Amino acid sequence: VTNSRCVHVFLVRNRVEKSLVSFGEGAKSTLLESSYPHLVQLYSRLRDLGRQALVVVSEDIVSRPRVMLARICQHAGLAMDPQQLSWEPGPKEYDGVWAKHWYRNVWASSGFEASVGSHKKAMSIPDDQKALLEEVIPFLSFMKRRAVRAASLAGESSGPKGSVKGGTHEFHQDPRNARVLIGIRDGVSGDFSLVPRSCASVSVLDSGFLLGDGAWEGIRLHNGRLLFFREHVDRLYQAMKALDISMDVSKEEVREMVEATTTANGMVGGVHIRLIVSRGLKLTPYQSPAATVGWPTIVVIPEHKAASPEVKEKGIKLITSAFRRARPDTQDPAINCLSKNTCISACIHAVNSGYHECLMLDPQGFVATCNSTNFIMVKGGVVLSPTTDYQLHGITRQNMLDLAREAGYEVR
Repeated sequence: VTNSRCVHVFLVRNRVEKSLVSFGEGAKSTLLESSYPHLVQLYSRLRDLGRQALVVVSEDIVSRPRVMLARICQHAGLAMDPQQLSWEPGPKEYDGVWAKHWYRNVWASSGFEASVGSHKKAMSIPDDQKALLEEVIPFLSFMKRRAVRAASLAGESSGPKGSVKGGTHEFHQDPRNARVLIGIRDGVSGDFSLVPRSCASVSVLDSGFLLGDGAWEGIRLHNGRLLFFREHVDRLYQAMKALDISMDVSKEEVREMVEATTTANGMVGGVHIRLIVSRGLKLTPYQSPAATVGWPTIVVIPEHKAASPEVKEKGIKLITSAFRRARPDTQDPAINCLSKNTCISACIHAVNSGYHECLMLDPQGFVATCNSTNFIMVKGGVVLSPTTDYQLHGITRQNMLDLAREAGYEVR
């Protein structure tokens, strides 16, 4: 580790369960035998020493050998040789004692593209290997988050873009957001934890993920204050009551979770907070609330995010959407529910048509709202706004109308 002449390359496998199964051919299946704890320990040790290590994923090497081998050679200070992409089939004198167990597929192949490795095969995973997999995954996830992936090296999109241009959704990703801590309240254990964004998650059996069963609020942090927090949390609890989701925490406890998250991140202003509550964990992917175990899942996502001045200066282009706001007996628009399919469809309509935002109509064909923002207009010195019959009872909307009245405008 301390030898400066050494370079370090860590090879991990995405489908790690397949390599764990092979332990049955000789070695005992244990967490230590998997070596993943040692990989994390060694990687961390190198980092502490200021040594740069490269992490690669074996499936990337198989699918993109030229790109990945070039990167490995670059890390090692070697020239890439095309001869590295192929080999003569059969055993080699330098293969080592484990070759007959590990290299059978390599011996049968002559190159990466022609590989017939186990990465292409489906296989049954024994119960004891599933238990081991549960222990290995946290260590594997740590290494994979630090891996150089083939798609990024090839210039392909491997995740969300760093910004969105134009319109009400315009933003530029603040690099500080990569390191923010996310607040997560587990509804089963009752634990509230602060988790790095890169590894923050909820269960795939969470009601919010499975069914969009829950609600959310968007709150601004400005000059150390949560703007209109009482109004936002009141509306959130009204939504919980309408959705028949029992909250086991008080409004003050929710505030404490939000403040704990922003304080831990050293946030004072210019911050948007997404406060999300789902019904909680499901025992099985059913709609019935009876299939829910524990209390609601609560997530606090804070981001450094400022409004774009360009949008204020240039304005936005609207198009009337073919998708209409629903009646309260279909999907109550007064609930800021997690299921936003209609609004997302309207958003897609706008973008695909070359516009920024959609003007959405109510079932009778009157203007209701936009797909993600309030709609207010001024005509003849009179401030006009649609009724709240088919839109969220917007807190920002109401503040704008109150300010207009205070400024002497007639508001309808």
